[in-house]
Amino acid sequence: MKMFDIRSDLQRWHGISFSGEGEIPEIRVLIWHECLDDVAKLLTMHRGIQDLKEVWKFGSFEPNFQKGFGFDGAFREAFEEKGYTVLSAPLSNKVLHTAVSVTFLLEILSNLPYTFSSVLNEGASADDFPKDPHRNQLMQLVGFLRRDMTMAAAPLGGAALPIFVDWVQKKIQEQHTHLPEVEEAMWLAWNAMSAKEFKVEKGKGPHPHFHFRARLGEENGAFFLETLGNACDVSTTDWWHRREGEGHDLDCHNLDSPIQQMSLLAGLAKMHDLASADLDPRPPE
Repeated sequence: MKMFDIRSDLQRWHGISFSGEGEIPEIRVLIWHECLDDVAKLLTMHRGIQDLKEVWKFGSFEPNFQKGFGFDGAFREAFEEKGYTVLSAPLSNKVLHTAVSVTFLLEILSNLPYTFSSVLNEGASADDFPKDPHRNQLMQLVGFLRRDMTMAAAPLGGAALPIFVDWVQKKIQEQHTHLPEVEEAMWLAWNAMSAKEFKVEKGKGPHPHFHFRARLGEENGAFFLETLGNACDVSTTDWWHRREGEGHDLDCHNLDSPIQQMSLLAGLAKMHDLASADLDPRPPE
């Protein structure tokens, strides 16, 4: 089960990854072993699990990573790799179960006390982050679903932290305008979750203006991911105000359904993979 390269001494507290290998694509969530006790405590204290079960008519919730975490078995049984517990969420037509379970786990991880959420942008200094770039968080993501399924009923956002934004800026300086691997990940995720009649061909959308795009801005580490729908995207906000050493907040537009949310998350996960590989290009041990 190949993922991005991870060093055994890495202290990136958590991350995301995308696997398009095999018949079923997966979004993977990685949690550093030192965080597991704190994650377990947050799960125990969370008061919303029963509400989510009732709202979405789920049958069960499994808190144990080794037994297949999430609502109605959304995640596979976790495995261990180089200090990380890796949870894999297969992308299938059970997209609601997957989206609620994945965003619930991201919420838990966002509440860990040491993920730098207080120094993402303004006021951050070099002393606020580990000196070794491999020990930095790349992203901090949050999302949820609204029962009424109105406009922006499946938002996704959070923050891209400074070292990740610096990586994007390097890509921009190297004259990259798109990330085709990210666009392919979003396409693979969409088709895995779609009913047969809504699958789309690679590189094509059902309408000339509907595409999977992973577009880089012209400066300041800006990027924009688009999925199928009416201007459905997640992107950096206020990127023109960014100063050197800062991160970016991420926000979304018109995310109306779980499939849009999860396809964009697959794109962000693939970006995480690409950045991780560039930041630590050494082969696995």
